[in-house]
Amino acid sequence: MARVVGRTTIREGVGSGMKLSESAVFIAVAIALVIALRWYFVVYKASPGVALGEFLGGVKAGNVERQYAMIDDSDKQQVPTQKDFEKLPFVHGYTERFTNITMLPEVKDPKNADVVTISATIGVRGAAGKDLLQQGEATTVTDTYTLRKDKDGHWKVWLQKSPMKNLLAVTPNPPGDSF
Repeated sequence: MARVVGRTTIREGVGSGMKLSESAVFIAVAIALVIALRWYFVVYKASPGVALGEFLGGVKAGNVERQYAMIDDSDKQQVPTQKDFEKLPFVHGYTERFTNITMLPEVKDPKNADVVTISATIGVRGAAGKDLLQQGEATTVTDTYTLRKDKDGHWKVWLQKSPMKNLLAVTPNPPGDSF
C-alpha cells in the first residue's frame, strides 16, 4: 500500500522563526552588555583609584608626560613645566622598579566631596646604584595619596598632600641613571 505524504507548506516572509523566548534572551543580554559598558566607562574609568594607578604606572614606566598629566593644578603652579617636574627624584628614580601595587579603597574627605585619600602598598625592587637583576632585593612601602577633582571633574594626584615619604626613603636612582 502506498502511503501518501502531504507536503508541508513553507510560508515565505513570515519572520525569522525565532520564538518570543529567544528574543527575550537576546534583549536581556544586550541590556546587560550596555549596562556593563556604561559602568566601565562612566563609573570605573572615572574613579580616583584608576587615576592613582595611572600616575603610579607613569612612575613605574618613567613616563614624565603621563605623570605630569595626572598631577593637580596647584602642583603645576609649584612645578610649572615638565622640564622642572622631571627634576623631582621620583619621576625617573623608580623606573621599572615597582614589582606590584596594591591599593585600598578610597576614603572620602568628610569636609570636601572632591577630595579622597587612598593608601597604596608598593613593592620596590633593589636599591639605587646596584645591579637590580642580580641583587633581588625588594622592599615594600605604604604611602597615603590624596587625590582631588579638577575643574573638569577628573581625579588628579595632589602631590602637596601626598608626600610619599616611605617611597622616597627607598633611594631613587639618580637622574639619567638606569637600573
